[in-house]
Amino acid sequence: MSDQLAGKLWEALALLRGEVDIQTGFNAVSSLLLLKLASDQPTLLKVPPAARWDAIAGSTSPIDSIAEALRALRSANPESIGTANTALELPTGLKPQTARSLFYLFNQVNLKRATLKHGAVVGQDFDEIQHRFADDSGKSGGDFAPLPAFLSRLMVRLADLSPEQTVYDPFAKNGSLLVAASTYVTDRYGPGAAVDLVGQTFNMAICDRDRINLLLHSIPEFFLHHSDALYNPLLDEEGQWRRFDRVLSNPPFSMKYRPQDITSPERMQYGWTSERGNNADLIVLQHVLASLKPDGVGVVVAPAGVLFRGGPEGTIRKNIVEDGRIEAIIGLGSNLLYATSIPICILIVRGPRESSLQQPLTGMESILFVDAGHELSRARGKRHIEAEVVEKIVSSVRRHVSIPGFSRNVLIDEIAANRFSLNISQYVTTSSISGAAPDIRGTLFGGIPRAEVDAEMPRFLALGVEVSDMFELSEGDYLTFLPEDFDTTVARIEERSSEAEDSFGGHCRSVWESIASEFEQCLFDGDLMELYDDLADSFVSELRVAGVLETYESLGVWAWWLSDHESDLRYLIEHLPDEALRPGELDLQVPNESKHAPSSVIERVLAALGDDLCHKATFRASIKRRELPSIFRAWAARYGTSLRDLETERGLRSAALEAKLRSMGFRPPAHGGA
Repeated sequence: MSDQLAGKLWEALALLRGEVDIQTGFNAVSSLLLLKLASDQPTLLKVPPAARWDAIAGSTSPIDSIAEALRALRSANPESIGTANTALELPTGLKPQTARSLFYLFNQVNLKRATLKHGAVVGQDFDEIQHRFADDSGKSGGDFAPLPAFLSRLMVRLADLSPEQTVYDPFAKNGSLLVAASTYVTDRYGPGAAVDLVGQTFNMAICDRDRINLLLHSIPEFFLHHSDALYNPLLDEEGQWRRFDRVLSNPPFSMKYRPQDITSPERMQYGWTSERGNNADLIVLQHVLASLKPDGVGVVVAPAGVLFRGGPEGTIRKNIVEDGRIEAIIGLGSNLLYATSIPICILIVRGPRESSLQQPLTGMESILFVDAGHELSRARGKRHIEAEVVEKIVSSVRRHVSIPGFSRNVLIDEIAANRFSLNISQYVTTSSISGAAPDIRGTLFGGIPRAEVDAEMPRFLALGVEVSDMFELSEGDYLTFLPEDFDTTVARIEERSSEAEDSFGGHCRSVWESIASEFEQCLFDGDLMELYDDLADSFVSELRVAGVLETYESLGVWAWWLSDHESDLRYLIEHLPDEALRPGELDLQVPNESKHAPSSVIERVLAALGDDLCHKATFRASIKRRELPSIFRAWAARYGTSLRDLETERGLRSAALEAKLRSMGFRPPAHGGA
C-alpha cells in the first residue's frame, strides 16, 4: 500500500501543477488525504455524515461535496483542526473536472487500518512526497518541506525523550519535530506512550499546515498556538512564561527583531544584540533557555555564525557559557537544509541550575564539541546523515567521550582562554598521517618513531596484524622496516587482516544466533524499546569480544540495520500475532521455503534479517581493513628512505657516472673550477 499511496499523492500533485501554486497544491492534496483518512479510520477525528467519503461518492458535483465535507470536518473538530483552517480547503477557482479527477484518484486508495502495512504509512508517504518536491524545487521548497528526517531523528535522539514529558517547538514550521518526538516515544515505549506536544508559530498559514501534518501522522492530541514566541511567549495560569521538559526547534536564521516589543524581557538575561544589526539568533536561543525547566534539555538548530561572531553576540555567548548552560555543540557543515546552504550546528542546552533535581553534569563545567561535517554523505545534491553517524554522534554526546578527529570534551577554562569562541575547528582537529609534521630524526637518519606506530596499532591489532608483521622488533624510540620490499609487507597485512575479517564474519553470525530468539520475542511483544536499548547493548557487548569494531561503530551498525528495516519491523510487530504473515508485504528479500529444510515464514524472515545484520557489520570491518595498507604505505613514503640513505645513494650514483664517463674516454670536469 505504501508505494501505491505515494504514487497516488504524486499523481494528485501532477494534476494540480500549472493550475495552482506549489503550496496551494499541497494544501489541496493534504485536505483530500485527511478527508479520506478520517473516513477510513473514524477514530482519528469526529466525522459528521457530510464529511464521509461515501457522501462525496454519491454526489453529482464532487467539487461542491468535497468543499462541504471539508467545512463539516473543520466544524466538528475545532480544537484539532480549527474552524477557520485555511490549509483544509480546495483552491479557489479549481476546475470542476480537476476536482472530479482528484476524487477518483483518492477513491482508489484504501486507508483502512487493516489494509496498511503499518500505522505510520500515511504520514511517512506524505513526508516523502514533500521531500521529493522540495528536492525538485530547491530553496523555494524550504518553506513547506518538513525538516529532513535524518535531522529530526538526530534531534529527538539527543533530547532523550520519555513518556509524559512536555515537548515544545517555539517555531514549528511544519510540525516535523513534534511528529518526530511523538514517533520516537511511541516506537520506544509502545503505542500507549505519549508526550505532551506544544507548538507555536507566528504565521497562521504555517500553523494551519502544522495541524494537518500532525493529523496525517495519526497524532490527534496536541496544542498549537498562532503567536510569536519572542513577542508573546506562552504563559501559565500565573502569568509566567511556560517551561517545558524538552524544547526542540529549527528557528528562522538571522531574522530581525524589535527589542522594545519583546514581552517578558527578563528572558534575555544574558544580553541583547546590537541595535543596528538586531540579529535574533542568540535572542531565540535565550528564549529556548528561558523555556526550559531546571532539569530540561533543549536541542536547537542554529547557523554556525552564532559560535564565533563578536560584539554583543560575543558577550551573550560568554555569559551563557559561564553559566554552564551549553552541554554540547555539533557541527554539521553546509547544504543540509532546503531553505539555505549555509553551515549549521546543533546546540544542546540545559535548564537553569536552580533545582536540586538536576544532577551535576560534565556539560556544566565543560562543553563537548563534535565535528560531524566530514562524516556526512551526499545524495541528490544534498548532504545527509547516515544512521551510523547519528549513532556515533548520540553515543559521544551521551557518554561525553572524546574521539580523535571527531569529538572532544573541552573545559570552560580553555574556552575562556579563546575569548569564548565556540568555533569547533579550534577544539577538534581532523588529523591524518599525511597531514602531520614528519619526525626530523626519522627523516634524516631512518627509522619510524615508535609513538607514531603505537598510535595506529590498535587498528592493526584489531584485524590480526602485529608489529612484527611490519617492523623489526627492537628497543628504543624508533622501529626499522623489515628487510623486504614494501609490497611484500603490504601483502602480508592484507592476508592477516582478511583472515581476521572472515573470522569476524563468523563471530557476527554467532552473535545473531545468540540473540535471535530474544529479538523474535520483542517483535511478538511489540517491544521496540527493547530493540533500541537492551538488545542493542547485548549485540554490542557480544560483538566487542572480537575487538574489530569500536563501541560506537557497533551501535552504528545496529542503528543502520534498524533504520533500513524500520518499515518491515513495524509490519512484523503489527502482524506477527496473526498467522497470515505475508512476506510479499516486506521490503526485505525473504528466501523461499526449502523442501530439504522446511521452515516457517518467521524463521525465514529472521534468517534474512540476520544475514543483513552480519553483512552490515562485516562491511564496516572491511572498510577498516582496507585502510591498513594505506597507513603502512604512508609510513613507508615518509620514513622508508632517509635523507642519509639518499645522500649515500647520490654519492654512489655520482661515482658510477664518473667511472662510466672515463671508460668512454671522457674526462669529467673537476669540481669547483677549471
